Amino acid sequence: MNPDNKSAITLYFIVDPLCGWTYAAQPIFKQAISIKNINIQVYSGGMLAFKQKREINKDWQSYVTPNDQRIEQISGMPFGGGYQKLLGNTGHVLDSEPPSKAMLVAQRMTLSSMEMLAAIQEAHFVQGLDISDGIVLSQLATHIGLEPYTFLNRYQQLNIEDMTEHFNEAANLLNEVNAQCYPSAIIEIADQRELLNLDRSYGKPLKWKQALVDKISDTMAEIE
Repeated sequence: MNPDNKSAITLYFIVDPLCGWTYAAQPIFKQAISIKNINIQVYSGGMLAFKQKREINKDWQSYVTPNDQRIEQISGMPFGGGYQKLLGNTGHVLDSEPPSKAMLVAQRMTLSSMEMLAAIQEAHFVQGLDISDGIVLSQLATHIGLEPYTFLNRYQQLNIEDMTEHFNEAANLLNEVNAQCYPSAIIEIADQRELLNLDRSYGKPLKWKQALVDKISDTMAEIE
């Protein structure tokens, strides 16, 4: 693949940091980053933000436990002991807004939120840390090389209106391609957007990468 115009190719990932399938897609995200000459933009959808926040209870535990087992079986991504302990913490509130805010700050500081997303999901799904805690998020920012005071200052400056706008942008992208789930991948080439299939790619990130590279090359050849 050797497109002449990098700005003509954008790969959108619509994710949620508390979504188990988004966690399962981490190897796919890493492969996407390695593809040359494409822009990658990440939007968090706010799956459990604002009024959608969820308190861990028996119903939630019964819902996510078999899903987590299936995710691990299909993708190979591990769910750690710390996460299992957190899942047993009845009353703990799961809130997508703070980690989504941290992702947005990281994107504005480094032009990418992929590394922050990976750190957040490692903290949640493996270590069982409270990723709605600003201090925890600041520590994760430091871990990936962001200046902690700058990060925390910008994190505190983002308000509900900023995050609502971000979540709405994610929703608009999903609606445009008739997508309804997290994660979703959307490729834009020469102002044309198309939903990419992720369902058959969990646990097969290299195949997904090659299929995407081939698709981009074919599409660019048609345009030229």
